[in-house]
Amino acid sequence: MEKELMKQKRKLGLSDGILLISAYAVSILLSFIVGKMNILNDSNKYIILYVINAVSLYGVGFPMLKLLLRKVEVAEPQEKKKLGIGKFLIIFVVMVGATQFVNFVTQIILMIIQALTGHIVDNSVTELVQNSNPVANIIFAVVLAPIFEELMMRGTLMKRLRVYGDKTAIIYTALAFGLFHGNINQIPFTIACGLVLGYTLVKTNNIKYTILLHIMLNSIAVILTLLMQYELIIPIFGILVFILASILFTVIYLPIRLATRKQNIPNESKYDRKKLFINFGSIFTVMVVILLSVIEAII
Repeated sequence: MEKELMKQKRKLGLSDGILLISAYAVSILLSFIVGKMNILNDSNKYIILYVINAVSLYGVGFPMLKLLLRKVEVAEPQEKKKLGIGKFLIIFVVMVGATQFVNFVTQIILMIIQALTGHIVDNSVTELVQNSNPVANIIFAVVLAPIFEELMMRGTLMKRLRVYGDKTAIIYTALAFGLFHGNINQIPFTIACGLVLGYTLVKTNNIKYTILLHIMLNSIAVILTLLMQYELIIPIFGILVFILASILFTVIYLPIRLATRKQNIPNESKYDRKKLFINFGSIFTVMVVILLSVIEAII
């Protein structure tokens, strides 16, 4: 039993790494095929990149994740709970505030690193969104990415982690969600996002809420990018005010909430949590993320 449990923990750790490696290999193959077909030009290169990323991550990476975790025990399904509009909006504001605050701190750190080393840390995702047409952004960034990422992280991985306790599952999945993005610009704020989404899933046992929250968060970036392209100052100002207000609300509200009210998130573990976070699988995934980040920086 102990050997089988350790095997399951390694598979959980390997999941992100296997997903990323398989997706990266397929993206290289598809990029090679597209290059040989000589169809790439300035007008279609970003939408083709979107398609390659979608096929690689969702068409190949996701099935690989399901295949790897197919025999890993799934937590017993729990009753779905409704989330009132007021609570939903509070969660959304906290998610916006937390992610943007963390992103702000991350960018300051990266600017310091750039000033000290002279090396610019590019954000390929931001570049993709800024250079793609609105329809492509809506299809891939606003719709497909939230749906598939939630099915992968909260729908597949987290279901198997809840046997180790809900708090543990929230933290582990948030870390995996950050590593999944494989970009130092994105990892910190996607971890913050993953914590909020994991909390929401645990409180509702309903993935539709996390998908909707994810869609709404991604929509802000896409809408803001579109507004900036057309230089629509008033709505841009409105969104920036909302983001700033969300940060202030989160910085004030969240510590008070955590200090004065119990969150009632159970963490009873069916199995020993020893070596759940640190094992060959998780170390392998971290090394894969570092390697792919270095390759992206060099290329």
